Amino acid sequence: MQVSALEAALVAPSLPRYIERVIAQIHLPAGDDDLLRISAENPGWKIERSADRRLIVTPPTGGESSRRNALLTASLVQWAEAHDYIAFDSNGAFRLPDTSVVSPDAALIPRSTWEAVPKKERERIVAIVPSVAIELVSYTDEPAMLRAKLERLRAMGTGYVVLIDPYRETIWTDGNPPGAFALDFAPLLRPF
Repeated sequence: MQVSALEAALVAPSLPRYIERVIAQIHLPAGDDDLLRISAENPGWKIERSADRRLIVTPPTGGESSRRNALLTASLVQWAEAHDYIAFDSNGAFRLPDTSVVSPDAALIPRSTWEAVPKKERERIVAIVPSVAIELVSYTDEPAMLRAKLERLRAMGTGYVVLIDPYRETIWTDGNPPGAFALDFAPLLRPF
């Protein structure tokens, strides 16, 4: 099997890392309520659930990554408001058809899809496949895991996914963006 340069770069061990393997994967049969409780008891940590019921726990990001995430979210909100979509930041959790729960760094869904969700359910993990999902690699992330997550989202029905890696200065996309979706992610590759 031939590996592309991008795929090799995604697993390159010589690139900077915060700590070797800071991402925990814990097998725990946790329902949505359990997931929300565990998240509330561990503020700052992102907790997702795989289809096989593993909890995937990732640490908080550093200042640079947080700043990039804020810029990403701001640009997505601006685009969403102008195009009848709803934007979500990394705190939004989506339950996919395979029962996994993911929280992309940024996501978009059509306003009509959001409005179809009963108001009571909007404060919980929503059973929606986002139309667009974006991951922004932070110092504590493993890019290969983020790409695999985005590929799972595509398989579940997400129309367009983006992986932005400022450490390798790459942007990977897959799928078809919504009409008029022309955001420039290149500024997120440059240091501030």
